[in-house]
Amino acid sequence: MEDLRSAHQFLNILAAEANHFVTVTITLSDDEKSDFENELSSAFVSDSFSDTVNAWNAERRRVITETIEQHLLPHGAKWTREWLREEVEDLLSRRCGETLREVGPTQVTRESPANKSQRVDVAPFKMADFQPGETPAILAVSWGKGDPQKDHITLVFLDEAGRLREHTRIDNLNDPERQDEFRDLVRRRKPDVIAIGGFSVATTKLSSQIKETLHVTWAEDGTSFVNPDEAQEFSRIAITYVFDEIARKYQHSNRVGDEFASFSPIVKYCIGLARYLQNPLNEYAALGSNITAITFEEEYQHLMPVEKLLTALERGLVDCVNRIGVDINRAVTDPYYQHLLPYVCGLGPRKAQALVKKIGALVSPSTTLCSLLRADTLQGGNLSNRDQFVKASLMTTKIFLNAAGFLRIPQESSFSKPSKSRSTEDSDLQDPLDSTRIHPEDYDLARKMATDALELDEEDIHGEHPSHVVSLIMEDDDNVRKLDELNLDEFAISLMESGGERKRHTLNLIRSELIRPFGDNRRPLPSPNDWDVVTMLSGETERTLRMGLIVSVYVLWIRQTAVGVRLDSGLEGVINASYLTDERETTIRVDNYVKRGQTLAAVIVAIGLKLVHDSIIVELSARPGDVQEGDSQFRRVKHDECWNYSRCDRDRELQERKKRAEVDRSRRVIKHPNFHNFNSQAAEAYLDRQQRGDVVIRPSSKGMNHLAVTWKVDDKLFQHIGKSDCTSPICLSLISSEHRCR
Repeated sequence: MEDLRSAHQFLNILAAEANHFVTVTITLSDDEKSDFENELSSAFVSDSFSDTVNAWNAERRRVITETIEQHLLPHGAKWTREWLREEVEDLLSRRCGETLREVGPTQVTRESPANKSQRVDVAPFKMADFQPGETPAILAVSWGKGDPQKDHITLVFLDEAGRLREHTRIDNLNDPERQDEFRDLVRRRKPDVIAIGGFSVATTKLSSQIKETLHVTWAEDGTSFVNPDEAQEFSRIAITYVFDEIARKYQHSNRVGDEFASFSPIVKYCIGLARYLQNPLNEYAALGSNITAITFEEEYQHLMPVEKLLTALERGLVDCVNRIGVDINRAVTDPYYQHLLPYVCGLGPRKAQALVKKIGALVSPSTTLCSLLRADTLQGGNLSNRDQFVKASLMTTKIFLNAAGFLRIPQESSFSKPSKSRSTEDSDLQDPLDSTRIHPEDYDLARKMATDALELDEEDIHGEHPSHVVSLIMEDDDNVRKLDELNLDEFAISLMESGGERKRHTLNLIRSELIRPFGDNRRPLPSPNDWDVVTMLSGETERTLRMGLIVSVYVLWIRQTAVGVRLDSGLEGVINASYLTDERETTIRVDNYVKRGQTLAAVIVAIGLKLVHDSIIVELSARPGDVQEGDSQFRRVKHDECWNYSRCDRDRELQERKKRAEVDRSRRVIKHPNFHNFNSQAAEAYLDRQQRGDVVIRPSSKGMNHLAVTWKVDDKLFQHIGKSDCTSPICLSLISSEHRCR
């Protein structure tokens, strides 16, 4: 039972039962059942000695046995089945949530975590010279399916703010004029990254052409050399493949219709590629309930209910979003960024939407009726501090306590001392602590730590804004050393003794936020590894494309020493001449063994992945001896130690025996007008339309020397009679006449 709880096998068993492949039965062993019955008997049976007591004890034991057999065991089996299913579904959904939070979607199994790539809880793609918080400008390029006759090369440029600035298309990158057009676009827009994606292996050729266009110039004699000026000009531009599972969903989603309805699907796909590089988390959050369409665990995700899977993935997104926080003012004005807001703790889709509407309708309390005509006095869509959430009735106190620490209000400029003529209760005052992860309940602790770090007295900050000292420590160039000198352990002990509050972890958080407010500690988005790119472009994985497997290939070209082939997935391969025949020949004529356009079976002997050079080559063998050996050892299913092989053999033999009996019965032929190859149900259905007294003689399940007779006694009333050693025509006629006479 414990093994079933910790794996997805039980869900596979239930899926097989739903398809009528197996029947699941949960029972107790005879020993456990006997012990259970004895325990119940000992609680109900009397210890007295008399005939009456013995009679009652026998009756009690009978009732206990009947209760166990007819009630307790059936209900216990049903409960165990559902409990086990719930446990396994909860476990596997948690694993998918952990995969989303820690690693990200992958096409490889849990047994090979080294090949997994983190894709969700990561910072935007980062260049070497980027400062924290910078977002790259992206030029997304795609060749679609890579058909030179049908598909153009599509280019889409998004600036640092994620705005679409330009989109165009080029026929190819082989023509020098088209190459100059591409280089002019790159010079004019100055992208930080060129993102490459597509739907076929031809995308690797596009990547190679882009690199050659930007970094290599071809001479008249066919040799290539690096143009120093262009190499320097384009050297800082990163060229990378991009995970495109989000972009594939985005190009056909409803939200892309609202934003870019007039664009072609391939342009929308490129926009999705660029947006993913600029903000991976935002792209996953924007999927909403469609996130369940992405495969996070290939083996068992399809077995789980969508509701449980969605709940687990949403929890993972909640963890990721709250780690970085949400700029509430940006969320109000930017519909794309707004997709993060529902995942803030305490909110949700409904509360987040209501909050955005309330903030959008917010007007500064200092605005007069006459000044409403002036646009610069309106404060709609902009909050100055976190106190406004409650004072302006934007959310209840309970929701505020849950969400406040994750809603960021950046300060427009360095904090300045408020005017003494302004009321200290003015709700427009900014607070530098509102741009940190520090919860409003702990603002006093942060101010106390800042005061102690700067070694100031109460007289030094009298009359200032309560958080003025916080702005001073944030702007201090030596704030790390000054905060490190604080004895936080002693401070935490004093807080515990005075108020019973455990604040040691909170003090560490306050220290880090005073040094680096809302610092992003996530790793930059990694580039896909070789197998990620292969899976993205061809659908092949390490499980479906490995040495020893037999695959079908199509011959593309023939050379003197090798044969070029293409796999069903679109990957290209090569069969060396020595791998075409088992014979040891010094000179092999390739055209004697294969023809162009031929389809043949071949064994994978090597896989060459060099995505740095945009090369994916599969080496194969078409030797008859290698193919005849088969690949069963590579496709063999893992041995199941819990499977009852002896019982399986008995059941299989019983099924084969029944099948042979069915075949024997179907082959039996007797020349008589009343003989039909019917079973009992078919005979009744046939006689239901006949007259009373009609007879059907049919094969018997008892063997070849037996016959069965079904005759119609009355409407909806039939009798089945077995006859042995009666196969002659005379005997059959007597049987028919006998039953008609009845």
